[in-house]
Amino acid sequence: MSTSPPPSWPHCGQGADPGTDPIGCRGIHVPGHTMCLAHLTCTIWFNGAQFSGDARFDSARFTGKAGFDRAQFSGSAVFNEVRTGADWR
Repeated sequence: MSTSPPPSWPHCGQGADPGTDPIGCRGIHVPGHTMCLAHLTCTIWFNGAQFSGDARFDSARFTGKAGFDRAQFSGSAVFNEVRTGADWR
């Protein structure tokens, strides 16, 4: 069982289990949603978005469509082992 306290931000909680992991995913909510970016099941487009600083999408799993066409990153952008369940651009 996890003994660390929950994060201070509104977190996803995906995969929480009262017996083994009462906190679940610690990813921060995507604005307007109750899940983090990795667990959203809807279509999400970042076309033309500007990300400041480094962005890490390591092991993210997009179950809906995800688009990053013309997205700009001021730092490094890492997409190692990203999995998708639908369209990826």
